[in-house]
Order: sequence, then structure tokens, then C-alpha cells
Amino acid sequence: MTLRDRYIAALDGALAQAALLIAVVIRLSALAVVAFAVPFVWRKFSEPALALVLLAGLALCTCVVLLIWRRAGMVTRAGLAVDIPMGPAAMLANASITPYWPQGWSFFTFPYTVLLSLTLGMAVRSALGAVLAGLTWSGGYTLAVSVFHHVDPVATLGVVPGYVAYTVIGWAAVRAQRRADAEIVEARRREVTSATQLAVERERHRHVRALHDRILQTLEALAYSDLITDQNQREVVRSRAAWLRRLVETEATPVGNDLHRVAEEARAAGLSVDLHDRRLRAERPNEKNLAVLAGAARTLLLSLADHNQAVVVRADIDDAKVLLTILVTRGTTPPDAESVVRARETLIAAGGGLLLEPDPYAELWVPA
Repeated sequence: MTLRDRYIAALDGALAQAALLIAVVIRLSALAVVAFAVPFVWRKFSEPALALVLLAGLALCTCVVLLIWRRAGMVTRAGLAVDIPMGPAAMLANASITPYWPQGWSFFTFPYTVLLSLTLGMAVRSALGAVLAGLTWSGGYTLAVSVFHHVDPVATLGVVPGYVAYTVIGWAAVRAQRRADAEIVEARRREVTSATQLAVERERHRHVRALHDRILQTLEALAYSDLITDQNQREVVRSRAAWLRRLVETEATPVGNDLHRVAEEARAAGLSVDLHDRRLRAERPNEKNLAVLAGAARTLLLSLADHNQAVVVRADIDDAKVLLTILVTRGTTPPDAESVVRARETLIAAGGGLLLEPDPYAELWVPA
């Protein structure tokens, strides 16, 4: 695993831990509330010792669920295997030791399960699951008070919205957090990727500067000085210097080579070409469209090569298109009409276009 992968994995873990901490606080708070309230309603139980047993059972279930979450490192559905049956069972047991209705805090499993329904919703993965979980616990409440206190089930329907609302709120909160977490992780991923690419680009530029300043300038100085008297050796040095300059200018990237091959071919045909495509090489456009653009540029440049002219070629890119401009800086002869038509048709077929001005000046573009 790379450093980048470890960084993103650590971020994912931190976000999951935040949700886990919230769920743990809710569960422990609910348990603390009922543990605090039970001593104040001690005399209302028909069997006070059983109330302590029930409270201990709730504490045990909480410990089991927290252990499951801790091992998973997050709030998981595995805890539902304990929570789903625990709620109705606890309310049935609680109703059996409260001799009258309404029970108030003596029926402490009711406020306890209402608070816990938030964490129940956090564990499910769908809105339907949240609704069913809330209906299960509200059904447990209805069953408990109907069996032990003969309350009309219709009179207990008022608790259904509370249970369902809490479970849905818990589910919706975690769902919103997951979406936000995914966006944060993706933003961090892009940031790390961008930083990595920037570091690579800086290292490449450092190497290019070293080649240019220490080797290329030396070769070019030798190629055009009188230190080498043998003409064949001079041509070899010039050839090596030209190759190294092309390497430095393109930074050995395929994107740069597309247009540079066209420029070299035009120079070989007699046209002076000054090519500026650093922005294009940094952005890396669609290679197929770039090949089309290079082919159209080749058609125009070769049509100018027979007239002892000089041109400046600039390449740029934005979100929508790759733009290539050709400006004739020496000479006034425009490209021949046939070459213009062929280049325009090639570009239009790729979704681009060509604009020719009488300067002569041309703009060629294709989708990025």
C-alpha cells in the first residue's frame, strides 16, 4: 500500500470513528438516564429485585453491542441481532413488574428504547429498514401494555410516530454523513493526486533544467564553435544537440511529440517553426482528438513550407477545446485553398473547426 492509499484509508477510518463515537454516547447516555431514574421509582415495582435484573440485562446488551461495534470499528448491522429482539423483550419484562397503568418512569424501558432507536436507525442501510425497525419496537410497546395492562392497542398508536421518526432520523443522519464523507474522501483523493502529480512535474522540470543548463548548452556551443574542425564530427554533435533539445522541449511525453513531429517535418520542408505547447503537455488532452489536430496542422504548415516563411505555433487548452494558433511572422503567402479545405473537413469531422484570417493567421480547434 502506497503512502497515498494509507492516507486515504486513515481518513475513511477517522470518519467512521466519528459516527461510532456519536452512537456510543447515545447508548451510554440512555443507560445512564434510566439507571439514575430507577431508584426514584423503586417502590412502584411489584418485584424491585427484578427491576435491577432487567437494568443489568440492558447494561449487558449495551456492552455486547458496543463490543461488536468496537471490533468492526464502526456502527454495523451485526448489532441489530441483539437490539431488535432486546427492545420488545425488555418492554414485556418491564410491563410485567409494574402493577398499574400509566407507569411513568417505572416503565423505564420505554424512554430507553426511544433514545436507542436513534442508534437502531444508524445501523440500518435503507429507509425501509429504519421504518421496520421502528415499527418492531413500537409493536413491542403495544404488545407489552396490552398483555399486562389490558390497554386498547389503538390507544398505543401514539408511540409509533416517535419510534419510527427516531429510527428514520438516525438513518438519514448517517446517510447524509456517508455522502459528505464520500465527498470529503474524494476531495482529499484529488488533492493527494494533484500534489503527487505536481511533485512529479517539479522533479521532471528539475531534470529538464539540468539537461538544458549542463549538457544541451555545451553541445550547442561545441556544434557552432571552431573547437571541432572535423565537419562530420560537427554534424554528429549538431544532431545530438538537436535530439536533446527536442527531448527537453517535449519532456519526453507522447503529447508533446505529436505536434513536435509535425513541427520537425515542416522544418525539414523549409519552414521556420517556433512551437509553444507547454500548456498542452501539462493538461494531457484526448489523444485521438490531438492526433486529428496535429494532422490538420501538418496540412497547413506543409502548404506554407515552399515560401521561405516563418510561423509561431501556440497550443492551449481549456475545459471545452484544444486550440492551436498559427501566425505567420515572416512572409505573407497564405496556405493554399485545397489544404485549408482538407484541414477544415478533418477538424469538423472530429467536432472541431478552423478559422483562417488574411494576416495570414489560423485557429484550429478540437474538443478536449
